[in-house]
Amino acid sequence: MTDRQVNIIELLKKDVSETEDKKRYDHTLGVVDECGYYADFVGLGDDDRFALECAALLHDVTKNMPRDDAEALCKRHGIKYSDSPTLHQDTCAPYIEEHYGDVPELCDERILSAVSKHTTGGENMSECDMILYIADFTEPGRKYENCVRAREYIRKECENINKNDKNARIKVLERAVVTISRMTIEHLTNKNSYIDKRTSKTLADMQRRSEE
Repeated sequence: MTDRQVNIIELLKKDVSETEDKKRYDHTLGVVDECGYYADFVGLGDDDRFALECAALLHDVTKNMPRDDAEALCKRHGIKYSDSPTLHQDTCAPYIEEHYGDVPELCDERILSAVSKHTTGGENMSECDMILYIADFTEPGRKYENCVRAREYIRKECENINKNDKNARIKVLERAVVTISRMTIEHLTNKNSYIDKRTSKTLADMQRRSEE
């Protein structure tokens, strides 16, 4: 990582620590560490690792934004949004563009894409997209039964494949996204809660990809 990239990471840690409460910031740091594990597993290059760490630090930065402000932010950027717990996903990328527009490295498409898919997933997910989506669900601070089960399953998958086979490593990520998407849909269905259509599309798209 270059000196400038290190300085950007330190800037983000300071900003996010002041924006999020301790519990949320602890979760954010857990996601950063979990992303690092999967980045090592897949063998991401230095620039992708930097983008992923930035995305991990910023993924929940608008979680506690007042709803009126969040909706106004989406409207300013022409972004369709839903009145649901996934709204912070929709506001994250435009927030980054407005608050860090003078830092071109943070307006990188890899970062904006990953934060925009970290809760629901999306179609045609990149390696960075998949890793942040997985890490947000499996970071060790998540004590929910499904999160613990998913983490144990995915870590076991990571340990039991041929590490020299890049395609096999990618398939592990794809199967992990399938597992998490399915768990999310089943959980929300059992609670009779809102299911974002993007999660259903993610499951269908990733099932197809993982079976190819």
